[in-house]
Amino acid sequence: GECGVAAVRKEAKPAVTLLLGRFLLPMLIHETEDSWKGAAEDIGGRHDDPFQHFASVLMNATQVEQGRRFVLRLTAPKGKSPSGKSSSVLQSLLPSLRHPNPIRRRGVAGTIKNCAFDSDSAWWLLNEVDLTKHLLYPLMGPEELDADDRTGLD
Repeated sequence: GECGVAAVRKEAKPAVTLLLGRFLLPMLIHETEDSWKGAAEDIGGRHDDPFQHFASVLMNATQVEQGRRFVLRLTAPKGKSPSGKSSSVLQSLLPSLRHPNPIRRRGVAGTIKNCAFDSDSAWWLLNEVDLTKHLLYPLMGPEELDADDRTGLD
């Protein structure tokens, strides 16, 4: 009856949330370039993964306000974290800008572009998320920076 339907609805997660969890799997998302190369080798030397096109879906979804709200919505951290800071889906996507898969990178960059056009969140993106650092990192060359060059970068 009604109680069974309510229980199923309470436990069911929206499809976008489930797909996002698969897209951000730790096995496919790594923080350093060395581990990116290892991930590409682990999947047979190909630069594709089963959820690479989900970035394009997110990019398309963020063209409308409801999609941008979903990606920019702050959520409380799971468990007790020392910082206790809330984060958003967009912040979880930022490491994908350094992924070796061009489809994933383009989709995430398009998602960021769509969210950047939302004037209500511009200050938050620049000051709280520190978006410029994440956008400029892929543009840096492979050469090492000396201490003078590093001053003021962070």
